[in-house]
Amino acid sequence: MTDAIRPLLEVQGIKKIYRLGGSDLEILRGINLKIYQGEFVAIMGPS
Repeated sequence: MTDAIRPLLEVQGIKKIYRLGGSDLEILRGINLKIYQGEFVAIMGPS
């Protein structure tokens, strides 16, 4: 694979779990992301 088509950043299988009392709340599951040169990425949401 050449550098021109390889992602600068690649993440796979991201998950986020909040523990609420005695149970788990899975918010994200199986998130995959590839960012290539020249792309602009923003992740937004409430804080």
